[in-house]
Amino acid sequence: MPSDGNTGGDLLALDTVADWLRERRVSFSVAVSEIARYADLISYPMVRADTVHPADADILVWMRGPLSVDAETPLLAVFAGKPRIAWGVSTTPPDAEGHFDTVIARDRPGEPGRLDLSFRSRTAPVPVVGLIYAGPQPDYRTPCEPVVRTVVRDALATRDNAKIEIATRMPVEGNRLQTPAQREVQR
Repeated sequence: MPSDGNTGGDLLALDTVADWLRERRVSFSVAVSEIARYADLISYPMVRADTVHPADADILVWMRGPLSVDAETPLLAVFAGKPRIAWGVSTTPPDAEGHFDTVIARDRPGEPGRLDLSFRSRTAPVPVVGLIYAGPQPDYRTPCEPVVRTVVRDALATRDNAKIEIATRMPVEGNRLQTPAQREVQR
C-alpha cells in the first residue's frame, strides 16, 4: 500500500483480504512504502515494498483504489512470471489491466459495479463520538474549558471510538454550515 492517499476503506479492504487468506491458511505479508506509517494501523506482517525479493514472494494481490500501475511499477518486476491479481480496484484503465493475470474490479466504465471490499470487513464497528467544544468565552469567567477538554480527551483515549470534532460557530471555514437549519441537520 503506498503511503499517500490511503483511506479507512483501504484498511478495511485489507482486513477483508487478510481474513480470506488466513481462512485458507495462506501466509502473507503486506507490502507498504513506509512501515512506520502503518505500524499502528496494520496488525499483519509488513515488508517495505522496495525490499521485496522475488524468492520471498509467490503471488501479488494488488488492492487499493484506482489501478494506477505501469511497466515501471517496481512490484510488478518482482512478481514477473508469478500470478498477479488486482482485487477490488476501481476504474481500471485497460492498459493497467494488462499487467495482471486477473482483475476483479470494483467498478470500471461500462460495467455494473461490485460491492467494495471494505463493506465485507469483519472489523467490529466502534462508536462515533461527536465533540462540540464551545471554546473560551469572555462572558463566562471560568478557567474550566481547558480542563474539560483534557478530561474528555483522556477519557476517550481509554476507549475504542472514532472522534469527530464538530464546529458550530457561524460561519466557520470548511464546515459548510451556513444557516441554523443546516446546523440542525448535522445533529
